[in-house]
Amino acid sequence: MVLTVKHSFTSPLADVPADLTAGKVTPSRWNADHTITGTVEENQLPASVRPYEHSQASSASTWTVAHNMGRKPQVQVRSVGGLVVSDPEVQHLSDDTLQIIFDEPFAGFATLT
Repeated sequence: MVLTVKHSFTSPLADVPADLTAGKVTPSRWNADHTITGTVEENQLPASVRPYEHSQASSASTWTVAHNMGRKPQVQVRSVGGLVVSDPEVQHLSDDTLQIIFDEPFAGFATLT
């Protein structure tokens, strides 16, 4: 997984040209954008950021998923054969539990991000 962090910071203190020429200060790099890019293994991420994979082996019209992510994640549902289910009905019961509701009983997988 590639993780990119972008940070922008503007210092409330301006570089004063008179101070620069007098040798009192050096030009700052405070007023700049910074980008850090690196590779992170999924197991190094906190649980609240890691994707959660739910497996629903038995067919059911309502799946209850206790993911313990501490937030309301996005949900992608796939059939056992790997087909993506478009726009499943998702009800977030809390920041740690959700339900996925189908018209007919269904078995498959849900990836929460």
